[in-house]
Amino acid sequence: MPPLPLRRLLPAIGIAILASAAIVELSLRGLGFGHPILYRESASGYEVVPDQLVHRLFKTVKYNANGLRNDAISATPAKGVERILCLGDSITYGGSEVDNSQTYTEQLGRLLPGVEVLNASAAGWSLVNEMKWLADHGLFGSGVLVLQIGENDLFEPFVDPSLLDQHPNFPTRAPMFAITEVMTRYILPKSGLTRRVEDPGVAKSDIDPAAAEAAFEAVEQIHRYAIAHGAPLVILYIDPAEPSVDPRIVAARDRLFAWATQASIRLVRPEFFKHQSRDLRPFRDAFHPNELGNTIIAETLAEALSAHFEDKHLPSTQDGRQLPPA
Repeated sequence: MPPLPLRRLLPAIGIAILASAAIVELSLRGLGFGHPILYRESASGYEVVPDQLVHRLFKTVKYNANGLRNDAISATPAKGVERILCLGDSITYGGSEVDNSQTYTEQLGRLLPGVEVLNASAAGWSLVNEMKWLADHGLFGSGVLVLQIGENDLFEPFVDPSLLDQHPNFPTRAPMFAITEVMTRYILPKSGLTRRVEDPGVAKSDIDPAAAEAAFEAVEQIHRYAIAHGAPLVILYIDPAEPSVDPRIVAARDRLFAWATQASIRLVRPEFFKHQSRDLRPFRDAFHPNELGNTIIAETLAEALSAHFEDKHLPSTQDGRQLPPA
């Protein structure tokens, strides 16, 4: 039994600990923790739960009733309004580090008057997941489909819903406490006390030829779907901060580009460091553009798509070359 003076202090110590925990919890909730973006199982494997509004670290993440990272939209575009659907993974999603208003899709809409830009995305999606999402949800009346492809997508296999609630970044329900989310999602993995689980879209894995074939077939299916619905496909290829020199990845990328050329598909490939010093850091990590990077993507796309609206049958790249017709 503790000595008498210590026993008298125990209630005060307990109250101080509880008060400190409450202050930490309220502070974390004020920063948006304890209210993560939620996911659900779907025909595409998994997708973001519709109708979510999250404020985290002074950034806003909003998904509408259609499961798009947009404000509310009508079923079809208004008269005289063009609509573009951008389909992608965590790069298009942007994450909670990029405010809704600063995603490349929102910035692109501001750069193209009379054009409504939709953002169909989820962290971790592979091209197969995206193909399945498109088949399930459709184009929402869009006249152009922009398919965002990153280097890792060339070999990423289908991501099934088994990662939901098993991966700390893909919860189906909010945690009881903000402290719980911060500990399980950030502190413990980074400290090495628990296994660090990466986003499946950026996790390093074996370069599986079968996965590469499935990814390429998904792109072809997306292309066929877009053409069948009167929406030409535009491929937005996003290089990582340091593009790989692995000959297998280079070969897969070259195959994609050659196929796009042969199929007369417009290819847009932003040059992140063309006018910016590397000190400006357009990436927040090895793969994901930050808000500056999203601005570069939006400006590059706007230039390419402005020409597209002027002449919808003239494919081109944004690196100075003109793609020949098929």
